[in-house]
Amino acid sequence: MFGRRYGISFELRLKLFSSRSSFIGFFLKKLSAPLFKRQKMESNLVNFTKLEPLMDNWTAIVQVIEKKKVQVSRNGKRYQKLVFVDSQGQTAQALIYAGDIMFFRKYFEPYRRYYVSNARIQNVLPRYSTYPNECSWTIDNSMLVQEINEEIKKSIMCLTLLTTIQFISTLNN
Repeated sequence: MFGRRYGISFELRLKLFSSRSSFIGFFLKKLSAPLFKRQKMESNLVNFTKLEPLMDNWTAIVQVIEKKKVQVSRNGKRYQKLVFVDSQGQTAQALIYAGDIMFFRKYFEPYRRYYVSNARIQNVLPRYSTYPNECSWTIDNSMLVQEINEEIKKSIMCLTLLTTIQFISTLNN
């Protein structure tokens, strides 16, 4: 679990904890984890069409197109539904359950893009599907998520100056 969350391989963990400065090495590695995660994430990029159930060690670039409110299922469990789209227009729905909703509360803002790695994938039954060829992802706190920092361009407003025009009647009274 530690390795999946911080993106550190088993061999690297052994090396860190077997050295004399393992305590310091652990925290240095923890501080540089986002950079380490991004390098690892970018190496395994796949599109939604190539994802299959029980697939491991994958990363996808997703854009959130829909983030619904937290709901309660019939059996009393809380869940939140998200809809993702990739660069080819393929969609996937994602579900976050119970305590993981709070864990990911700062992530998955609509229209932002993220690297997402190693979510559990399931095929959606056609009667529950809202988009064609849809798969469902279960998001929990053992997977890697990182926001792609993109500069959001501000739109330039077009200003038109209006001048007053005096109306001159052409009709003779």
